[in-house]
Parts: sequence; structure tokens; C-alpha cells
Amino acid sequence: EAQRVDSQALDPKLDRILEIIIDEPNRWWIATKRAQQNYDFWPGGIPEFPIPELVLSRAYMKIAEAFAWGNLQIRPGEKIVEIGSSPGGACQWLLDQGASVTGIDPAEMDPRIVKHPNFTHWQSRSLQLKRKLFRPFRILVCDANVAPKYTLDTVEGIVVYPTTNLRALVLTIKLPEWQTSNSIPEFLERVRSWGYADVAARQLGHNRREVCVIAKNRLAVAASD
Repeated sequence: EAQRVDSQALDPKLDRILEIIIDEPNRWWIATKRAQQNYDFWPGGIPEFPIPELVLSRAYMKIAEAFAWGNLQIRPGEKIVEIGSSPGGACQWLLDQGASVTGIDPAEMDPRIVKHPNFTHWQSRSLQLKRKLFRPFRILVCDANVAPKYTLDTVEGIVVYPTTNLRALVLTIKLPEWQTSNSIPEFLERVRSWGYADVAARQLGHNRREVCVIAKNRLAVAASD
């Protein structure tokens, strides 16, 4: 019987991973690799985390996995803004972690999220909002169903504004077609140009035709974080 191992107790510098894929009844693909990060130990590449009985959307699992992979910790009461927040799955998880959340979306939010005392809904498109409004936020999440360039243009306009002080970005980059994945290195380089020292992409277990990009440790604001 297989036993689940606590990834926090393992040493990525010493342990090796055995991977087995069975794609036909009598065909096995076997590979081994040296673990480099704690998430290398996630069974099936997906972390385990508590899921409430009521989850508003798949975005709940996506954002939970994204923060686990990026090793992002939410500080009590930290102000987080999400672009493309309807119906509220990601906001639900962020609120569960104790964040103060603002959701930006022209569509309606789930009433249960709207009633939460730590949630604010800006029922608008992000491009219609003045950039100075983003000053209080420390983390920006974006999961909008738009082309990659639109996502990056939108976020860049916020990040590079003089009063913005975002310590981390969690972006979902949609891939209109699989060939778009060839441009991921260019996307990451663009995000790095905004001043973030740690930028990475991963197709999460809960992603579909999309990838998650996390940026943190912004050099220009490191002294104030």
C-alpha cells in the first residue's frame, strides 16, 4: 500500500524522485530526478490543501495551488486586489486566509462574497480605474479571460505607476492556442523588466490551457516591504 510522505520533512538537496507513468496496461514509463524544490514531492504535481464544502468556482483551487507553489505567505489583513474576480472563487480562498480583498470585474460577484466584511467589489474594468487607487495593495492577482498581451499590458500599467507598491503578482496567462507557449520566455522577461527579481511560470495541476506566472521580490520597493 502506497504511503503519502510529508513533503515538508524531505530535503530537496538529498532526495530523489521516482516517477512512473502507465499509459497502457503493459507499458510503463519510469524516470528518476533529483528534487530541487519542495513542490517536487507533491504527488501528481498537485499539493493537498483543505477544501470547504462550498467552493464557488475552480479558481479556488487554482489560487490555493498558485500560492503554495510560489511559497507566498499572506500577512494578516494584507490588502490584495484581483482583476477578473467574478464569480469569486479566488476571492473566497484569499478571504479564508485572512486577507482584505478587492475584486475588480464588471460582472456580478457571488452574493456570499459580496456580504463578506473584508471584501470590496469595484464593478468596473481595470483600465477604467485610476492607477493611484492601487496604492494600498501589496499583492495583485489577475485571472482574466483575455489574450496574454492584454493581461500584461493591463498589469504593467498598474505596476509601473509611481505610487504602486506590489510585493507580488500572481497572473494567469491564457494560451489561445498551445503554440502560444513558445512565447512564455518573452512574457517572463517582460515581467522581470518591471523590477521583480524572482519570476517563474508553471502549468498548475488545476490549470487548463493556461499557465501561472508568479513575480516577487521587487527590487525597486524591497526596502519598504
